[in-house]
Amino acid sequence: MSSSWMEQERGLLFPADVPRSTCVTEALERLCLENRAMRQDGGVLIPHESAVLLTREEQELLGLPPANPYRLMLRAQGDLGHNNLRYFMDVLKPDGTPFIHPSFRGCLLHLDSETCYLMNSDQYQLVAVASQSNQDISHVERRELSVYNLVNLAETCAEDGGEA
Repeated sequence: MSSSWMEQERGLLFPADVPRSTCVTEALERLCLENRAMRQDGGVLIPHESAVLLTREEQELLGLPPANPYRLMLRAQGDLGHNNLRYFMDVLKPDGTPFIHPSFRGCLLHLDSETCYLMNSDQYQLVAVASQSNQDISHVERRELSVYNLVNLAETCAEDGGEA
């Protein structure tokens, strides 16, 4: 991770007290004016939803991690009619084998303590829907489970057939 920004629950925070180039300062100001970022805690916060929509040039200028070069594969395990349906996300190496214990935090994919990538919008949405479904499923009433699970399954499948 670059020292010019910090990973936060709601997005990527660029603290005000970190020296940065005029180009970066102007880019952050422009993002605020375009409502793609907001001033917060004496710095500028780029929400995860906005970070995945930045152009490659904006990502590079801001010192964000490189774009995720790997495919994501969604797996579902459980029964559509029960609250045991869970989604699992695999990050596939070029040979098709999954990385061990990748971590998804907002718009960022961490493969280990030193390797971090920025997901694109489709990848981010797929991970967000799967994660939200896994969190919410235990609170869904039994009579609504089939519909809830089918809707979430449809949303995840709409994201590139289960692979992004």
